[in-house]
Amino acid sequence: MKNEDTICFKVTRSVEELEIAMKTGKLDALNLVKRLHEIRNQAQKMEEGLKRRKKIMEREGLEVEYQALKKKLSVPEGTNKIYNEGEEKTTEKIEFEFTIKRSGEIIYQNNAYAGVVCVVEKVEDIDEMGNIVGTTQKFTFGNPMMTWFAFDQLKIAIEARGLEIMESIKQAIEKRKFVDPSVKKQIMEATNKIRSK
Repeated sequence: MKNEDTICFKVTRSVEELEIAMKTGKLDALNLVKRLHEIRNQAQKMEEGLKRRKKIMEREGLEVEYQALKKKLSVPEGTNKIYNEGEEKTTEKIEFEFTIKRSGEIIYQNNAYAGVVCVVEKVEDIDEMGNIVGTTQKFTFGNPMMTWFAFDQLKIAIEARGLEIMESIKQAIEKRKFVDPSVKKQIMEATNKIRSK
């Protein structure tokens, strides 16, 4: 399956088109409806597949063990009161304090009233096209307008490195680096090294 065939890609593309439509007032509604229909069909097939998998797991006596393992793996490590929350909407001025440490040393500490945060906690797999499966924590907070400002600033910062990032991924795909087990292991170990201590 190519990346553009995945549900995630189609949802992302649809959101991008809606963002453009909000800015320009132009929307290819027919194309969007067609893509949303494809997403629904894929999601229904996935749901049917999951139901079939569950029946097989129950028949083989593995479902209880699977659910217990799933529950265990879903509990976040460290201090995490935002887990499964993801969003703090408020019109009041609530103060958050951010502390970032590198090897035990505080390198950033300040108060903030709005923001967009996403951290990668663990990488579980990388396919040959560079698509990553892993655990992230995402959190937005504050007044909607200030949250949008934070997101816009983050987008600008990423766009500045966009060509460099895309070129790096393109070269890795062309050289089939993500297929090489040793390279894949090296990338995952570098990302997950804090967890393995």
